[in-house]
Amino acid sequence: MQIRNTQLNKDRLNGNKLYLHTFKNFSTTSTKKSLKIYVIHALISILVILSIVYMIIVVATIFNIINKKEGLATINNINMKSTKLEKEYNSTISNITKEYALKNGFVEANNNNFAIRKDAAASFSFLYENTTNTNDLENFNQ
Repeated sequence: MQIRNTQLNKDRLNGNKLYLHTFKNFSTTSTKKSLKIYVIHALISILVILSIVYMIIVVATIFNIINKKEGLATINNINMKSTKLEKEYNSTISNITKEYALKNGFVEANNNNFAIRKDAAASFSFLYENTTNTNDLENFNQ
């Protein structure tokens, strides 16, 4: 606050106390200016904060796009390797014959017995079949 052209009333001097008599041109526009400046500073700071947040979002989006492209390239590379391995596996399997297996110590399986489940959970599964007779189960349990 600014006080301009103040006059001192000499009649009211009381010891160490001074009383100001009149205030001419008492300026209240300084509070209005400070309010305007405060609002301008607030708007500018909000604008700066929003621009920083916008830049962070743009940079994060760019990094996500780069990571996605790298991930897709890695997936394509793995798919190519797995396709190559599957081709090698299929060619190796097609070369195996019964004579080759018997020569390497494999034996032919005959008279196999299979255990099945007879509980409630087995009826909801595709893995278990209820096609065996109860006589087969009795023979298996003995």
